Amino acid sequence: MGLSLQSNKFHGVINEIPLPPLLKDFGVSDNHFSGPFPTNFFRNSSVYFIDLTDNDFDGLLPIPPPTVQYLSVANNKFGGDIPYELCNATELYLINLSNNSFTGTIPPCFPNLNLSVLDLRANKFVGQIPDIFPPGNILRTIRLSQNRLGGTVPRSLVHCKELEVLDLSENELGGRFPHWLDTFPNLQVLVLRSNKFHGPVKSSSKSDHPFPKLRIFDLSNNRLSGPLPAKYIAKLKAMKNEERSGLHYMNENSYCKDAIEVVIKGMEIELVKILTIFTTIDFSSNCFGGEIPELIGDLKALKGLNFSHNNLTGSIPSSVGNLTNLEWLDLSSNKLNGKIPGELADVTFLTTLNLSNNLLSGPIPKGPQIDTFVHSFDGNPGLCGHPLPTACGLDGLQSPPTTSPAEEEEEESAHWIEWRAVAIGYGSGLVIGISAGYIMLEIGRPRWLVRMVERWLVRMVERKRRRKTTRPKRDAAPRNHPRRSTRGQ
Repeated sequence: MGLSLQSNKFHGVINEIPLPPLLKDFGVSDNHFSGPFPTNFFRNSSVYFIDLTDNDFDGLLPIPPPTVQYLSVANNKFGGDIPYELCNATELYLINLSNNSFTGTIPPCFPNLNLSVLDLRANKFVGQIPDIFPPGNILRTIRLSQNRLGGTVPRSLVHCKELEVLDLSENELGGRFPHWLDTFPNLQVLVLRSNKFHGPVKSSSKSDHPFPKLRIFDLSNNRLSGPLPAKYIAKLKAMKNEERSGLHYMNENSYCKDAIEVVIKGMEIELVKILTIFTTIDFSSNCFGGEIPELIGDLKALKGLNFSHNNLTGSIPSSVGNLTNLEWLDLSSNKLNGKIPGELADVTFLTTLNLSNNLLSGPIPKGPQIDTFVHSFDGNPGLCGHPLPTACGLDGLQSPPTTSPAEEEEEESAHWIEWRAVAIGYGSGLVIGISAGYIMLEIGRPRWLVRMVERWLVRMVERKRRRKTTRPKRDAAPRNHPRRSTRGQ
């Protein structure tokens, strides 16, 4: 027997009423109920399914009965500490308290419950994650993101062999990268974004095939350093295999659908369902250095790759052309140099490309996709070609700056004035030089040289006079014609 009022427009408060003893399901999700939910509403019932998701309930969390197996109060305004009575619900396999205002620490009993899903995302939990996950637990999803949790990742998580989704993002966790996670045989989603992890990312010595099923790998916005984890990149089996069996969701036959928040094309988006073909690596905003491994081209199932805001050097490997399923690529704000590989034009599914603020040079590859990325190449002074305004020369480098017609005319005018000055100076210098020489010779000896110069000057004057008298007066008529026509009017 169940009560299901999901997805309606009911509003108002829910009063405390005795529930029928045979009632097993209580679902009022996706309505407009508000106010405090009666704390003891379920105390004497045998309900095993409680769903209060997507309402405006506030106040304290109602105390569930020991029989409850499914408890979801996500997307409400509940607050305060988690009641200790919840630890008595030993049959619980799902707890979803996400997107509320719960405070205090995570109850230490939670890891010892028979949970499959623990979702405490987007609350105000503080303290450390309890380090008491027992061997043989069946936890499949742990989402503790967007809280104020500190300390390190508890080592007892190594007992969670069934884990598929681990999201600890946007907390204050620190320490070294928990490399022992790479031994998890079923882990598909690992998100440690926006914490305080530091140091190099090294693989576990116990694993020859690390992260065999990992599809979403997000370490962005930490303090990680050293080279990119080449061993992981070489061994990420699930990212090498393209999904050819159609579209599928993780756990699509389960009532509970895994959800995750990822950064896609610069925007944080919540994936309510995770497609098995959705594969991304995001190591952005860290301190990684060195070169991008050529083996990155083996991850042919990748949809997104983000290495931006690091200290990467060297050239972009030509193997990126093998990533034919890639939809967004961000390598901006590094120290990458050399030419952009022409193979990048073969990645035809690209909708977002950002190579800005590097040291790249040479021509931008031509392709129908690349031509649309107007600002993707900013901050690389050595790049040329479309879509940049800087043209490339015959050698593939930037052409020298061109001048406008006005600048060319101004330059020609300047040259003409310059040569005119030279000619005037040369003529003046010649006359002055001859005159000075004549005066000097006149004063001194020999007299025969003075007479020879005199005769030469006389001949020059006579020759110039004859040219004037024999030249036709072609300009006489045009000069006088306007004056005659004026008088005749």
